[in-house]
Amino acid sequence: MTNTLRDTTATKDSAVIWSPLYVSEPLQVTPTPALVKAPAPHQAIDPSVVLVDSPNAMRCVNSTYGPQARPDWSSFLNLARSRGNPVRGIVAVNDGLPLRFIRKFELMGYRVQFSHAFDVDDRVVAQAIRMVNRGRVFVLVSGDGGFCSLVSVLQRLEKRVIVVAVASCCHPNLRSLADEFLPMPVVVPPVPVINVTQETLGDAPNLR
Repeated sequence: MTNTLRDTTATKDSAVIWSPLYVSEPLQVTPTPALVKAPAPHQAIDPSVVLVDSPNAMRCVNSTYGPQARPDWSSFLNLARSRGNPVRGIVAVNDGLPLRFIRKFELMGYRVQFSHAFDVDDRVVAQAIRMVNRGRVFVLVSGDGGFCSLVSVLQRLEKRVIVVAVASCCHPNLRSLADEFLPMPVVVPPVPVINVTQETLGDAPNLR
């Protein structure tokens, strides 16, 4: 693949967004267009709420793509904008998250909510309930099957629920319940390219 400013490659698990410094593509896959398109001018625009379970998203991305990969956090807000008018982006995090990461989330447009508990699931559910009358579309960024009841409740209240997760880590019941499932966009760091020449080898022994 030739170098582009922001290459997007679809895999069975996610849309992997390679760094601008990435030189070559090791996977033999066919690039696809962007995950979502903006609504046509004549389409009704529903307000949207983005709920991010950040520990689950990080854990699934790292287990699938390696410790250096990360979710493309800003893409979740862009997804909501393409489907409606986001009321608010809420990212639930574990207590003790360093201030520099909190500021990064805030600069993207998120409101950071701490778990104040062993798990952030309760924080995500609480925020969903608080926003239930302010949104028609809920974007849930998590593959945790514990959110199945939340999805069912939102749907009974005539809310549309979009689940964004790494496919291989998403609970099958959560995926089947969602009105729409989208693979999680993932940012993978550049792979260093080492050009081995006689000069760089120097007096190194023969490794054949």
